[in-house]
Amino acid sequence: MLLIAVLLLPGMAYSQSEQNAVIYTVFVNSVPDGFQYPLFGFVNMARGRHESPQIGFVNSTAGDYESVQMGFINTNRGATSGAQMGYVNASRNGVDGAQVGLINVSEEKMDGGQAGLVNISVDSVDGAQAGLINVSREKMDGAQAGLINVGGEKVDGAQVGLLNVIKKSLRGVQLGLFNYVDTVGSGVPIGLLSIVRRGGYFAFELSTSPHAQLGFAFKVGVPKFYSIWQLDYSNTLPRLLGTSFGIGTLIPLTDRLFLNPEARGVWQFSKRSVVNSYSLNARYEVAKGLQLVAGLVGAYFYRRGDDHSWFWFAKRDFGSSSRVLVGARLGLSYRL
Repeated sequence: MLLIAVLLLPGMAYSQSEQNAVIYTVFVNSVPDGFQYPLFGFVNMARGRHESPQIGFVNSTAGDYESVQMGFINTNRGATSGAQMGYVNASRNGVDGAQVGLINVSEEKMDGGQAGLVNISVDSVDGAQAGLINVSREKMDGAQAGLINVGGEKVDGAQVGLLNVIKKSLRGVQLGLFNYVDTVGSGVPIGLLSIVRRGGYFAFELSTSPHAQLGFAFKVGVPKFYSIWQLDYSNTLPRLLGTSFGIGTLIPLTDRLFLNPEARGVWQFSKRSVVNSYSLNARYEVAKGLQLVAGLVGAYFYRRGDDHSWFWFAKRDFGSSSRVLVGARLGLSYRL
């Protein structure tokens, strides 16, 4: 009887009597289409549609499934309406519900949630994916949260992770260390490095300010939110060279005039010297891509060096190592 049960795999050709046969043992269960009772065994196989729980090491349905599968491996050749919970969960004709396991795969639309180490929807997702690696090949309408998130044609929602990638367009938010998207609609990528292939913001800038006599910056992101990577020369701190990271936004006032708030943190090489700088700038485009920059800056110095700061209007020292300073900032920027 055990040998017969193992041979009765879903999807194989059966005689009329075999199609209607019910094999229900503690070890192997194999039932026909229309058998709507729960399956509890080491191997559970439904040769057609099934609408009751399946609990075992291997659960498999040849048709559509509407209930809960719990086991090491759960597979459905039809659509899944309900939940799959196990080490590997797979549904050929999509999922309307949830998959929870180490590896979750939906070959068609995922309407619900996937939670596991690797979550993959070969079609679109309307819901959420949470795991180490999340992939939606087509449209993602919802949220992805994980170490690596990949969206296909469009993401209408959010990606939160270390690396976020969208093949085409974003309408929502990317939040991560590294973000990549082809185009941005009404959304915004937020991260240490956000690359937008079409319509992104890429600019180089030379500037001078109270905390850095000369700064060379690369700015990348979108006008709504961009990150700043800057190399500084300064004789106001214990070491002449430092590096800055910051964020900023461009607010258009006219076609050529922009309001430009920015914030930076400066770290000195070989010394624990820190400057926090906040500036409110005005930008005027004198030619295509070329902008003049002028603004006010407030800076907090910790472990300051000799007092060689310039372009300052007011300053106040706190003890022997801290200083607050207000001054001016000038620069020349070129947008690619």
